Amino acid sequence: MMEITNKFITLKDNTRIAFKLYRHEESKGVIQMLHGMAEHMERYDAVCRYFCDMGYDVLIHDHRGHGKHIEASEQGHFPSIDTLVEDAYEIFETFDFKGEFILFGHSMGSIVARKYVIRYPGLFDRLILSGTSFYNKKFEAASLLLKPLLKIHPPYKKLDFVNKLTLSDFNRKFRPLRTESDWISLNEDNVDAFVSDPAAGFNMSIGALNSINESLKFTSSKKNVKRMNKSLKILLIAGQDDPFSNFGKGVEKTGQLYKRCGIKHVFIQLYENSRHEVLFEKNQKEVLQNIRKWLKNE
Repeated sequence: MMEITNKFITLKDNTRIAFKLYRHEESKGVIQMLHGMAEHMERYDAVCRYFCDMGYDVLIHDHRGHGKHIEASEQGHFPSIDTLVEDAYEIFETFDFKGEFILFGHSMGSIVARKYVIRYPGLFDRLILSGTSFYNKKFEAASLLLKPLLKIHPPYKKLDFVNKLTLSDFNRKFRPLRTESDWISLNEDNVDAFVSDPAAGFNMSIGALNSINESLKFTSSKKNVKRMNKSLKILLIAGQDDPFSNFGKGVEKTGQLYKRCGIKHVFIQLYENSRHEVLFEKNQKEVLQNIRKWLKNE
């Protein structure tokens, strides 16, 4: 039996955040889901239901600057990734969960998740990272572009050319292009739904983009990763054709870093014929079944 709560929560700084809680009557644990950049929690409804059917409570919320409930002018800005970490923690601590605690982050949400488990190393038993990456020269170049812009514009400023530059780089290896969002998925139905969704694919502020870059750099550092719980069980999944993860290389580097820092339970799974959103590709069933197996057997 599944019970779904769809409400708003007012955080300590009076920010209203939309969240959904999927409760299983005989829960064996909880999965906290962190969605990616320029999207929203409703895209994950079927995935949350799947995890709840497995016997888990599932908690998901819209990050600041995201969600179907906000005005277009509010889209795409948040103060920092650190703020998103604290939001996630505050929302999680509102509820009384029991059993195994699991954190799931996709894309930007994976960067939030990686910082989350560094800041609160004893909170979660498992970590699932979908479509994550590793700080490299491309992200460094983006930082070199963003930092001067932040000296002449406020952090909430959204510059069309900066966002288009990012998308064009992600789409560089894909021809012919149907849409500017082809890089997210080989599943055309998924791409079309994303493109037609007014609560997805919007421009991000230069402050938010800079914080994403700086946080990826922070979470790609051995010094910071060493603060993580060494008994944390980690699953990294991505598409082999995902440009954000440098076509899987960023995922492998992240996994290798975790192992070098003494985390023993690290499993990496890359999927052929899959791009950035592995949860929404045509092989979605295979991906979810493999997550189920890992949760059961690892």
